[in-house]
Amino acid sequence: MKVFAALEIVLLLLTTCFSVYRTSKDSIDNIRNDYVCSSYGYNDITLVNWNGADGAYTSGEDAQILLNNADRYIHNIKIAGDISIPEGEIQIFYNDSPGAEFTEEKSIWKSYHISNGCIYITADINAYDLRLDLTNAEGVSFTLKSITLNDRALRASVYDVAKTSLLPVIVLGLAVVLIMNRSGIKPYMQTMKKYMPLLQNLISRDLKVKYRRSVLGFLWSVLNPLLMALVMNMVFSKLFRFQVDYFATYYLIGSLIFNFVVECTSGSLMSVIYAAPLIKKVYIPKYIFPMEKCAFAFVNMLFGIFAVLVVMLIQGVPFTAKMLLSFIPMIYALIFAFGMGLVLAALTVFFRDVEHLYSVWVTIWMYLTPIIYPEELVASTSVATIMKINPMYYYVHMLRSFMMYGTLPSINEHIICITFSLASLIVGLGLFKKVQDKFILYI
Repeated sequence: MKVFAALEIVLLLLTTCFSVYRTSKDSIDNIRNDYVCSSYGYNDITLVNWNGADGAYTSGEDAQILLNNADRYIHNIKIAGDISIPEGEIQIFYNDSPGAEFTEEKSIWKSYHISNGCIYITADINAYDLRLDLTNAEGVSFTLKSITLNDRALRASVYDVAKTSLLPVIVLGLAVVLIMNRSGIKPYMQTMKKYMPLLQNLISRDLKVKYRRSVLGFLWSVLNPLLMALVMNMVFSKLFRFQVDYFATYYLIGSLIFNFVVECTSGSLMSVIYAAPLIKKVYIPKYIFPMEKCAFAFVNMLFGIFAVLVVMLIQGVPFTAKMLLSFIPMIYALIFAFGMGLVLAALTVFFRDVEHLYSVWVTIWMYLTPIIYPEELVASTSVATIMKINPMYYYVHMLRSFMMYGTLPSINEHIICITFSLASLIVGLGLFKKVQDKFILYI
């Protein structure tokens, strides 16, 4: 263990140094190569298809930013202001003489990075005039402060360094713990295989009970989210019409995965207590009951996917091949919810008040997750910081990236999701295993 701790410390130091260098590389290159630096206020910038004035704007369809008379080699571009849009690519048009038209031949696609509300783009072009096309930022509101070419200021924020250096160390640590504890995990896997028929019967029972004596039966799993999306669209679509395109789809995707996690955890909460008559008669691994509730909720979420597809067709949301990867955030959320469900199930056996406290927490949790409102609405407030440490923010954002926006999440986003999921699972399994033998005294 001492060797492992030493390796963790060394890795932490190396990744921290690397992350500081990586997030500051553009600024270091500017100083090293003596690129000419200059900054332009919003009065010096021409905006096309933007609404607003005095630096506060909302982007319209095909929003563009024009910067004339740059006339230099441009290594990087910094757009300063309070802005929060998904990281992706931006099309940069440039010309080499005054008044020349912008053409596709003289344009490049570049990925951009967002840090502390500023957009950073590494361009590496010779340009007299510039045009930046923010094709995926329609309806985004932000405060434009300035645009800086070849910015010389270091841009390594505490959040960027922590995200780049700490998360790989955490993931490695969790992986090592799992490997070292594989002898403890193996019995779980063997027991699970043995009791798989029981798990299937419990899931089948819950499905039958849920739709018993219902005329439409399983169709309610599709109709329920469809009707909720219709109501929410009628209430909120006008309010957020400038910030969110395809609001019904936006809401439905967010609520789908959030409600799945809530259903998993709420079902797991009382699962052991409700199974008391069965536990008292025969031996059954007690973690089967929270697992069954999570599996049941997962089946319901799969039905809900059909509702999302129907709304996407109605609203004309483009279908892309990346939608096939939507199962990735669902699996992340399933692992996270199962770990959290184990913790809640164990605590509720000893403290029944957890059930009532958790219902209050779910309400708070919902408002801390951008389901109804757009992320940009709280981008410049203290809520944004809290939102970034909320696991559901990343699961919701990733599912929307695959299904709605047709973009691939960054590696950092995957690392964050994996870290939350594995941490929840390890804590849940550890706590549940430690106290499960005492359940019989309290149920």
